[in-house]
Amino acid sequence: MKTLGAVLLVAGVIMILFTGYDLITKDTLVEFGPIEITHEEQNPFYWHPITGLILTAVGGVILLMKKKK
Repeated sequence: MKTLGAVLLVAGVIMILFTGYDLITKDTLVEFGPIEITHEEQNPFYWHPITGLILTAVGGVILLMKKKK
């Protein structure tokens, strides 16, 4: 359970610092012998920093919880 808390905490901090990234896809449009025409397309993927804040809070709560016996 502590490992899950640590992973969520680190992921949350990373999501707060970096609010997204661009995924670049490359498509081959025409391939005619040695000639090849390709097209690169940027697909942005963004999230709100509050999502990272929530993950950080949940990870911190999991790390601070005491194990019940």
